[in-house]
Amino acid sequence: AAKALFESIAPAYADAWISLAELTLGYPDLGTAADAIGYLEQGVAAGSSQAALTLGQLYMKGREIPGDPQAAEKYLLQALPGEPKAHFFLGKLYGEGQLGDIDPDKALEHLLIAARNGNASADVALAQLFGAGKGVRVNRVYAYSFASLAMSQGLPQGQLLMERLAPQLTPEDRRQAKALLLREQQASSGEQLSAQNSTQSMQGML
Repeated sequence: AAKALFESIAPAYADAWISLAELTLGYPDLGTAADAIGYLEQGVAAGSSQAALTLGQLYMKGREIPGDPQAAEKYLLQALPGEPKAHFFLGKLYGEGQLGDIDPDKALEHLLIAARNGNASADVALAQLFGAGKGVRVNRVYAYSFASLAMSQGLPQGQLLMERLAPQLTPEDRRQAKALLLREQQASSGEQLSAQNSTQSMQGML
């Protein structure tokens, strides 16, 4: 019955295609994963940024459907700017090297935009990026600052990262971390930031 209702409104309400896809994935007797992908593609064609984000996530995770990083990138880019959360997934995609080599410039750009739009998971990802030094210089000050931001938003991963990094910090490191924390809190205005502004603000971080 739910499927019939969603099908009746989908032509006029693009996001109904997402509900049809989720229903199909949750109840396999209603259709296949290919059917779910078809619904989401119709949602994308109808202009739904959320449908593009959902498709990108599915291709990135590779659970319900075979993973395809190139397709994930394509749909996540289409989800912008309507879905700021897409920046987080793009940052992970580039930062983990799922498309080949790690692309630290793109990873940092997208993760910063996501973090400054209030995505605490992006703060954790940034802390891990600077803490591990995958494609960027290890910077414990940056790592500690972003872990602090994640903790302030209630993510336990932030607290764990802070505890791990704290013994390695000098008093000067802590001063710098506090200054960076304040700057990032001021940058997190809740408004979506442009990639250009993010690129300008991240100069010197790599």
